[in-house]
Formats: sequence, C-alpha cells, structure tokens
Amino acid sequence: MLFRSDVFQDDSLHIDYLGEIAREDALRKRLGNQSDRILRVIHQHPALFDQCRIPAFLALAAEVLLGDATAAPDLASISALFERYSRAAISRDAAGFGAGSDELSLKAHSVLAWTMHKESTNSLSLDHFADVIERDRDGSLEGKRSIELLRRSSLLNIDAHRSLVFNHMLIREYFIAERLVQRFRTDRLDFTDLDERVDSDVLATFVKGLLSKKDLARLRVFLDHDNHPWHQY
Repeated sequence: MLFRSDVFQDDSLHIDYLGEIAREDALRKRLGNQSDRILRVIHQHPALFDQCRIPAFLALAAEVLLGDATAAPDLASISALFERYSRAAISRDAAGFGAGSDELSLKAHSVLAWTMHKESTNSLSLDHFADVIERDRDGSLEGKRSIELLRRSSLLNIDAHRSLVFNHMLIREYFIAERLVQRFRTDRLDFTDLDERVDSDVLATFVKGLLSKKDLARLRVFLDHDNHPWHQY
C-alpha cells in the first residue's frame, strides 16, 4: 500500500482553517442538514472511511461530498482526495474569470508551491511572485490574471506582509507534487530528476498517487534497481 497513515499524523495537520472545520461541531455546522447523509456515505466506502480517521481528511472529504455526493468512490487515495478538493475550490474561486481560468489557476498554485519549496519558505510576497511570472518562459501564467486568481483563492491566505501562504502545508505539498508530475509528463523531468526532487515521504505519497499506472510501474522498477529509500514510502 502506497499510503502510510503515519506519514500524516494529526500533529502535522493543525492549521487555522482545517483545524477549525475538522472539529466535529464545526464540521456539522458547515454541512448543516447534509451532515448525517455525508457521514453515512463516508461509512459506506471503507478506503475513504479509513482516510477520514484523520480529522483534516474528514473535513476535506466532507467538503468534496457537499459539492458532489457521488464522488466518494473516486476518493480512495490521498492524492485523489486532495486533487478533487483543490480543483473544486479552484473552480469556485475562478468563476467569472473567463475561459481557461481553472487551468491557469491550477498552474499558478503549482508554480507558487514549487517556488516556495525551492526557496525553503512557507510564504511568498505578491511582488516576488510577480517577478517569478515575468521569468516564466512560456508566458502561460498571464501576469496580472494569475496574481488576481491567487489573491482570491480560498486555498491561500495573504498575511500582513502581503505574502501568500497556503492554508495547509499538505495543500502546498500536493501542489508541489502536481508541478513535478506535470513536468514529468511533458518530458522536462526523467525518473532520476524526479527522484532527486522528491525529498519527503509526504511528497513521495502524493507523487505516486498522481502518476499513471504505467509510469508508477516503471518507477517501481527504477527504485528496485537503485534500492532507493522511496521504498519506505
């Protein structure tokens, strides 16, 4: 099994937004008269129920199911849970921004997370990220439009220093994995490059969950050959 629950211990999940909504009373208030139905759906899907033993994952699953009650079978992995939650939030936040806004926002979140990762920081100023956009080689981040999408993102906060901060460190790790896998799919990274950039068990779990079955099988062969510590993930 690729997912190890001890990678995601509750102590690592204490943050403002999810820390609040993951409390049972706050969660029931958020879900209103849908709470019993949604919790019943979670109980009916063993893999999802097992994930939801962690309060923050329960909060994520409940948010997804509140928007799409049929999504439970698609939430069998941690990566799938974060993917559905993040994409649903981005879609809501990008409403009214025109065609292609969802994909633009997804890329902007991924580049933001990867930039934070490279610079070993948990926040990035709006001005600094504007400079990152200016250096974007293919120009697909579209400057001011990306900044405005990030400013309105419910996955981010803007602190007193006008810096962007992800609501949860695991949301940031998920978007780092999105960026790595996207670059792998477009042949900008090979297995060796991917291996060098995955530096935590959490990130390894997300990357494995986002790879196709074919690429995951090839990755296992690569790791077996090198006897790499990814085995413990």
